Amino acid sequence: MSKVTLQRGTVAILLCVITFLVYIKNINGSELDQHEIMARYYEVISKVEKLYGNHQHADGEFYNGSLDDIAKVEEFLRPYMTEETVSEVINHFFRESEDLLVYAGNFQDYLLTSRESYYSPNLSEGYYSLVRDTILNPGLKLVLDEQITINKKEDKYIIEIDDITIRYYNESEGMYHYSRLGFPPSDCLRATFTFITRDGELVLSNFNVRSL
Repeated sequence: MSKVTLQRGTVAILLCVITFLVYIKNINGSELDQHEIMARYYEVISKVEKLYGNHQHADGEFYNGSLDDIAKVEEFLRPYMTEETVSEVINHFFRESEDLLVYAGNFQDYLLTSRESYYSPNLSEGYYSLVRDTILNPGLKLVLDEQITINKKEDKYIIEIDDITIRYYNESEGMYHYSRLGFPPSDCLRATFTFITRDGELVLSNFNVRSL
């Protein structure tokens, strides 16, 4: 075997090794991407929970004492959502009232009716009924990784939750905390969350949540 032939063989082997290593790196990278997407999903759900909390009351209306104007809510949500999604969330949960950003619609009515007591003898009038078809649905943070499907379409990462049963408590044993808030023992959840990359970070660009 000539020296040239040996050198060519060595180069060929090195190229094969490099190609294999790149292939393995790409596979691992895809797995890491999925973990990153799921971590971002749970982070967004956790952040959004804070929109409806720290209830304060003034001039007959309730508002979030930590997020009492549009600028604060925009600053709070902007790292996690596109501008359009931020506006959608704000318009759904809030409305402006003089110098305050107060809760809108049923979110305001619920607190006005129940005041500081969340007791509800009727499931249709409880807290759960209020949030079940929104991004505040408590079941969203209870979904397991293996119950979620992630699809990539062009520059979008789409998380699909397809008719997953969420169990809140055992009906035979009863759970006062959940039942008094209008939670059923279990519920079926369907949701879609679409993320895009902005400045190297995943941000929520669209979502749809429905309790069946």
